[in-house]
Amino acid sequence: MSVQNFRREQRLARRYIEKTASATLTADELEFGFIAGNHASSTVALTLPAADASMKGYNSLIVCKGAANTTVSVSGGFGGGGAGQDTVTLAQGEMCQVFCDGEKWYVLHHTAPA
Repeated sequence: MSVQNFRREQRLARRYIEKTASATLTADELEFGFIAGNHASSTVALTLPAADASMKGYNSLIVCKGAANTTVSVSGGFGGGGAGQDTVTLAQGEMCQVFCDGEKWYVLHHTAPA
């Protein structure tokens, strides 16, 4: 495969989903790899599904695209940290990366807007 074809295929492989209302994310949605919360006036609360063997290896970037916050939460807390660590709040332009090891969800990165 040529470099040009490889780059073209990489662009095609990137998938994106935008959520304008609060929701529990599904495995199908998490496969998109990039999820944007986007609402002008209401927080978009995104809940990750239960961490189990079927979710092992899921890795998604979640960004707040709208003026209202986007929250990302998981039952039991990220990394098993409990209720005190169960939600990440993102302001416009902020993002986090979530990863499941098959037992727990982890927040791998949280970036403030430039």
